[in-house]
Amino acid sequence: MIRPKALKKGMCIALTAPSGAVRDEAVVPRYKAFLEEHGYSVRVGETCSARHGYLAGSDEMRTGELNSLFADDSVDAIFCVRGGYGAARILEMLDYDMIRHHPKIFTGFSDITALHSALNRYSELITFHGPNGDVASGNPGCDMSFSLLERMLSGNSLNDELSDLTDDKAVTLREGTARGILCGGNMTLIAHSLGTPYEPVFDNRILFLEDINEAVYRVDEMLTEMRLAKVLSRCAGIVFGTFTGCRNEYENFAIPLEEVLKEACEKAGKPAFMNFRCGHVRPMHTLPMGVECEMDAQKKCIKIYKNPVD
Repeated sequence: MIRPKALKKGMCIALTAPSGAVRDEAVVPRYKAFLEEHGYSVRVGETCSARHGYLAGSDEMRTGELNSLFADDSVDAIFCVRGGYGAARILEMLDYDMIRHHPKIFTGFSDITALHSALNRYSELITFHGPNGDVASGNPGCDMSFSLLERMLSGNSLNDELSDLTDDKAVTLREGTARGILCGGNMTLIAHSLGTPYEPVFDNRILFLEDINEAVYRVDEMLTEMRLAKVLSRCAGIVFGTFTGCRNEYENFAIPLEEVLKEACEKAGKPAFMNFRCGHVRPMHTLPMGVECEMDAQKKCIKIYKNPVD
């Protein structure tokens, strides 16, 4: 896997929206000012203000901007300002060979999961499952989220144990440890990618999965789909995020989310824990996708063994 250059003060960060349209017009200028206050030069892409229905501009516009930002050697890092929907629509049009020869930091989460999987697989580039533009909102946990993002992107997280940040709600589902390359992201995006050329490589990987506002039966459905596709049996270990807002649809017919996740891990025979703070939660960790790590289900942590940046 190719390591991008470490992030340093004064470097140029480009903001882009490769998925859904930015709904709050205040997000981009606020994020730009926030990054400049932290010592970075910032370039704002046209997609950050473009709209094509629910998309941040046409597929051609979003693909062209992302390709050009990777090709531009004056840009040191690319930060996505929003997830939403739309990244999967541009996967076939990205220039993976060019990106492989112009590696740089790429970060975002939620719908950006589709791009992490594709860039890891076809450009062999380490990418970062980290906060989008709302990290500059000033809401509780945002400052810590950005500090953790900077620590990861600057190369200071080597041998860190990434564990619970605030509320000690992580839960062991099946004891054990596992070591492997980190993959995954948003569960819905991973489930939708199965059977396509853009699904992650799962063999002997540490699989991270998170989601938001899904009914528990839908989480069960996606996990069953992954089990039938042999995804869970092929990976080395599983780390589940916080699943913010996931709930049972029918009170009298409820199965707790923890029980659903635990059953899937038991059937797969894999070590696992849940409520790791990454994804749709603040504060959140940043995870380097494509980097070798170890997960410890009993200690409920992930340890990074190889520096994700150069």
